Amino acid sequence: MKNPVSEKLEKSKNRSVFNAFYYPGLRSSRSVINSFDMYPTVLASMGGRVDGGRLGLGYAAVGLDAVNPDPEWLDGLRRNSLNDSPVYDALWFSAH
Repeated sequence: MKNPVSEKLEKSKNRSVFNAFYYPGLRSSRSVINSFDMYPTVLASMGGRVDGGRLGLGYAAVGLDAVNPDPEWLDGLRRNSLNDSPVYDALWFSAH
């Protein structure tokens, strides 16, 4: 849906989602949480346990199981998840 900043957003290479949680007494173990961290963080914020602090591709940022992942982990994830895939491209383009 178009909005007053649509043109700026379309030109930007680095776009991010902003999420804010307000829960009295809830403290994060770190200042940056990526989209993969949302699943374990939301679960932990509701009182769920995340064994080892990791669930799916993300790490819990709050609660008893909160973990600070190795900074190289996110760099590696970005490198590997943003790669071009000829197999994926072939599926995508053959479907259209």
